[in-house]
Amino acid sequence: MDFDKPKLNKIFQIGILVKDLDKAKKIYEEVFGIGPWSEPGIMSGKKMELYVNGERLNDDFFKVSMLHRYGFEIEMIEPIGDTPLKEWVDKHGSGLHHIDFRLDDGDYEGFLEKAKEITGKDTWLRGTGFGGRMDFSYIDMTEELGMYVEVKPPRPGEDRPGFDY
Repeated sequence: MDFDKPKLNKIFQIGILVKDLDKAKKIYEEVFGIGPWSEPGIMSGKKMELYVNGERLNDDFFKVSMLHRYGFEIEMIEPIGDTPLKEWVDKHGSGLHHIDFRLDDGDYEGFLEKAKEITGKDTWLRGTGFGGRMDFSYIDMTEELGMYVEVKPPRPGEDRPGFDY
């Protein structure tokens, strides 16, 4: 894969980690007029295949609420339990966690391998499920970029986030 040319064609999502999802939603809506946010859902290893650092996660991972605005999706996440996301919030506080791109090139697995060559790390979080409608990977670029990068495989003809939460 040639990394001299852009392969990530669109920002699909900005992910924000917060300590208290309900409180953060209220501030966004009442102070900044940004909303309404979706009702919170739970991202869980019980509902889909989630792997963190290569290990299968079978528990609830985070509470999430979505907002579709500005041509992309904003995902607000509150970690549940003792997870790597909770460790992130404890270390860094609430704030930007990841930017999600849709891969423009068809070689998704090749892209993940190239990312591993750059970072020296395996994919941090990999999730699949919902009959093949969901596939995503988080690449730990915290040392290089100060955040995680989420990547999704190409979906020809789709020019917006694929799910309405």
